[in-house]
Formats: sequence, structure tokens, C-alpha cells
Amino acid sequence: MDLQIKKEENKPLLNRKDVSARISFESAAPSRNDIRKELAGKLKAKEELVIVTKILPENGSPMAEIEARVYADEKTLKEVEHKFT
Repeated sequence: MDLQIKKEENKPLLNRKDVSARISFESAAPSRNDIRKELAGKLKAKEELVIVTKILPENGSPMAEIEARVYADEKTLKEVEHKFT
């Protein structure tokens, strides 16, 4: 799995960073948790503060567009975010 960050946008009022990325994979599409771990590693953030909101696979291609949010702290995450499973 190869993940490339395309765009990072700070949202200081929400105490988070919105991230757009592109991921390529070899066989099956990676799970939301696998993508979350990879993003946390790239962004040097705690895994539990990363929320993957969208995974948009490209038809006929082993690639997907990813949208995620990275929060600065757990308190803000719980106040702002819906529960993702």
C-alpha cells in the first residue's frame, strides 16, 4: 500500500486538520483501519485521533481517493465527530 498526501488544510476553530490523500494497493482495497494506521504514521499523529471519512475507489484501478480528519486532542474529537466504526 502506497499513500500520498495531496492536501492538508488546518481548521483551527475545530482544532483539526483536513487531509486529502491518494492510496494505491496491489490486490484488495485496504480496510478503513489499515488506511487510518498508514495516515497516522505519515502525519505523525495518534491513530485514535485520525478519522477516515471517505474512501472513493477508482473503477478498474487499484487506487482510491481518501478524505480524513486529524484532531489535536480526544476531547475535541468527541465533541465534534460522529461515531465512525
